Order: sequence, then C-alpha cells, then structure tokens
Amino acid sequence: MAYDDWLRGLGRIEIQKRFWELGVEHVMVKKLAPNNNSKNQIYLQDDINDVELPMGEFTSWISTSERTGEEEVIYRAPIDLAWLTPGGASPAPRTNLIHYPQYPETRLSGFLQGAQDAPRSLLSHRPGKVFSPDRLMLLGVAGTKVYGLVLPPSSPAAQELTAGLAPHPFARWSIAPQAITISSKSMLAELHGVHRMSPIRGCSIRNGVVVPRADQNSGGTTLETVFGVKPNALSEPDFQGWELKSHTSSKITLMTPGPTGGYLIDRGIEDFMLKGNFGYFSPAKDRYDYTGAHTAVRRPGGRATTHLMVDQLAIHLVHNVTGEVGMTWSKAKLLTKWTAKHALAAYVIRSGTAQDGFTYGPRVGLGVGTSFARFLDAVDLGLIYFDPALHWSSAEGGKWRYQIRVNRNRLKTLYEDFTENDVRTVTPSRRLAELSLQNAGIELPAWVA
Repeated sequence: MAYDDWLRGLGRIEIQKRFWELGVEHVMVKKLAPNNNSKNQIYLQDDINDVELPMGEFTSWISTSERTGEEEVIYRAPIDLAWLTPGGASPAPRTNLIHYPQYPETRLSGFLQGAQDAPRSLLSHRPGKVFSPDRLMLLGVAGTKVYGLVLPPSSPAAQELTAGLAPHPFARWSIAPQAITISSKSMLAELHGVHRMSPIRGCSIRNGVVVPRADQNSGGTTLETVFGVKPNALSEPDFQGWELKSHTSSKITLMTPGPTGGYLIDRGIEDFMLKGNFGYFSPAKDRYDYTGAHTAVRRPGGRATTHLMVDQLAIHLVHNVTGEVGMTWSKAKLLTKWTAKHALAAYVIRSGTAQDGFTYGPRVGLGVGTSFARFLDAVDLGLIYFDPALHWSSAEGGKWRYQIRVNRNRLKTLYEDFTENDVRTVTPSRRLAELSLQNAGIELPAWVA
C-alpha cells in the first residue's frame, strides 16, 4: 500500500492501537497552519518548557538576523523522531527542536531529512504550494522516543479528532489507562502519606535493596527512596512528572552543574586556588577553600571575591579584581537541566536526622510552570546565586561541589504559579508511591519507618 493512501485511510482506533503497541501513553495533536512545512519549520510553542517532548542536550550558536541585522542566540536540541508507516516506523535522524528566545518561539526542524518513509506530500515545501489548514500532526511519546503522524484532512481519523478534540493549537489525546503526570492535589496526598510515616530513618536504594544512609545527601535520598526513586543523574523529574526537593533551611539547591569552561577547567583546582587567587587559605583546616554566595549583583562591602556575569551564550564567574573568568556554564547545558526537571517541583520542609529519622512536611511548596527566561532573570537580579564548596590541600588534593541556589522566599519568581501548602489539608495516600516501589521491585524494610 502506498504511504499516502495508507494515511488517507487511517481511522482513530487503528492509530490508537499503533501508538499503544509502541509504548505511547498520550498523543499531542496539532492542527497545522498552511505555512507549516519543511522550509518554514513547524511552530510548537512559545516557551521551550511548554514543549512536552523528550529531547537531547541543547547546543547554541549566534546568528545574524536577515531582518534586523542584529546578532541573535539560537538553541538546538535533537529529537529522536520516527514516522509511523504501514510496516512500522521510519526514523527521521536529523530532527531538531529549535528555540528562538528573542521572539520567543520553539519550532520543529529537519523532520523529513534522512527519513526513508515520511509524510512528504503533506510537509515538503514547494514554491507556490499552499497546504490545507486542516492537516493534523500527531506526536506520541514513549520514553525518549517520539513517534509522529501527519494526517490529511480527508482521513477518517483527522475528521474525528478535529470534531472531538478541537486541537488548536495543541490538544492532548490520552490513550493510556492513566496519565504520566499527576495533579498538584495528588502530589500533596502522596506527600501527606509520607508525612504520616515519620520519622523515617536515613536510607537509599543500592543494587535494588534499601540500605541505611547518613551522609549530607541522606535527607534527599530518603525522600526519594520512599517514592521508589533510585539514585540517578538523569535530567528528568523524580516522581510522576514532579521533581522532589527536601531542605532544612531557607537555602534551596536547584541544581549542581559542573562548569563547562573557565580557569578551573583549563588549569585545574590547584592553580585555581593558588595562582588564580580565587580561593583563600584556612589555617585551622590547613587547606584552601572557595565558598560563599556569589551573585550577579555586586553588593558594596561584600566579601565575595567573584561575581556572576551573563552574556548571550553562558553564565560566567568573574574575579572582582583581575577580571579572570574562573568558571563558565554554557546556557545550552543549563537550559537542558532546567527545562527537563523543574516544570513541576515540590519543595518539602525536612526536619530530624538520618539516625533518629526524618520528618517531611507538613509544609510543602509547589511550583507549577517555569521557563529558562525566568531562571536567567533571577540570576540577573541576584536572586539565584552560586554557592560552591571547593577545597584543596597538598595532602588531600581537591574536593568540589557546585551548588546553584535560591532562598525559599524567592521561589515564586521562578514559577507561573507557586503555592505554600499544608499536606494535612488533603486525604493522605501511598497508592502511587507503593506502586512505584512495586514496579521497581523494592521493598521497604521495617527499620525504615
């Protein structure tokens, strides 16, 4: 059967079955504009955080605008896209997500290049060709893969979906028994269930078994453990679409990204401390330290030796006296980490110790809806700061921890909606957390709680 004929004959039930067999649980449906084609790209959303697609790491470059002649930063991230075909799926290996922050606008690009079978008749640009405004694009997510379809207006599925979902500009078609991301109320209910377990002794998951843990990170790993989350370095939320962050003080660590450049990377930690004069000697500990809160706002009388500086492509840590760039974080790398993990976040007040047991809540802050622009604005205003813990001695060598932090009372600046909640106001639940533990093959020992 010819590819175009197959597309024209597709019905909703067959599409649902094909997506479900590939592991897709929900499909995003978009009505394409007449100018959405392979040359003009396909508009998805304004903000990158609103694009619900798995993507690779961002890279960036500076382009000169043909319209204004000004230099503009553009971000690109690969998408693992394959087009559904009568015989399976045809990879489109050059598909990318392109983000233009100056507009802002996020588009899909390269989706026909390198694909053996693809909806070229419905997407390929040709001079003078005007497409129908009723084409539908379907994108289904299964893990890190994206499966796509473009339906002509005449197909039974397009007519049914257009009538039933009114997909403009995007509609969500859930084809799984339950959605992946849970609501704020459900998240609070699960956290109330954890609060009622208190005190919970410090623990972590190692090799599929829950083991005691009492180091400085045990407060976070213990909360993750009771939700069935194994320690990982993945750039994705912890539980059912939500990032879980527990803390004891007003200082909250948002992420711990290592620098991608600067004096520290080029010369090493010993030269960073001694020759670069970034560190200071601590006689009581017989070592050099580099600590403190470093912001983009240089406060008069402050003791910080460095400050943050933001340019088009990166955030830099700059020496106040010499102007030397001590560390650099690529905006593209930070964009990947921020957008993947922080769109939904639960900030949980924690008390107690690993030995005697932690109590989580009852106070919980929920952040819903963020953007990288909000993150950068907070850096510029000095609300987000770099709080490092770097140490070096000739006897022990170097140790380092890179912490990008914010005070709890500033969290509301990072989200479209931020609320303070008492989990005791909702009915407690452990259903989803216990299901997560069961699916991971993890059993909580009696000594945990």
